[in-house]
Amino acid sequence: DMSPTLVGTDNCTASDQLVVTQDPPAATGLGLGEIPITFTLEDASGNGATGASTATLVDETAPVIETSPEPAVVAADASCGGALPDMSPTLVGTDNCTPSAELVVSQDPAAATELSLGEVSVAFTLEDTSGNSATGESTATLVDETAPVIETSPQAAPLAGTVGGRAFPPKTGGVLG
Repeated sequence: DMSPTLVGTDNCTASDQLVVTQDPPAATGLGLGEIPITFTLEDASGNGATGASTATLVDETAPVIETSPEPAVVAADASCGGALPDMSPTLVGTDNCTPSAELVVSQDPAAATELSLGEVSVAFTLEDTSGNSATGESTATLVDETAPVIETSPQAAPLAGTVGGRAFPPKTGGVLG
C-alpha cells in the first residue's frame, strides 16, 4: 500500500479527511518488474486529482536445492583416466518466481573434465532468472575396475623329486607324472 505516502491538501477539506485510492489496490498480486500505480485524491465535495508513481517488484529470494545429484562412480579407461559425467540433470530445485524448467544449473568441475583415480568434490550452482543462486555438492570417484594383464609367463623349470622313496628324473615342459 503506497497510499499513505501520498501528500495532498484541499482548500475546504482537511488533509486527514481526503480520500486516497490506489490502482492497482494494495495486496494485488503482481509480476516482477516495474508496475505503474495511479492515485486518486478526493475531497468531501467529490472533486478529485490524480497522480502516478511506479513500484518495482524484485526477486531477492534464492532458489532451493531439494535434491543434490547422487555421487557418481566412473570406471577408469585403458589409460587409467575417465571423464566426469554431467551430473547436473539430476539436481532438483524450485524457486518462488522462476519456473523449474527455467532454472540454470552449473557444475564445477564441468562435465567431461578428465578425472584422476580417487574422489573429487563436485559443486553445483542453481540460479534463477533474477540472478539469485543456491549451491550444493556431490562427489565423483574414478575407480580402477580392470584386472592386470600378464604379458609373459615364467619359463617351465625342470622338476625332480622323490615320491614314496622312488626317484623321478627332472622333466622339462609337459605334464608331470
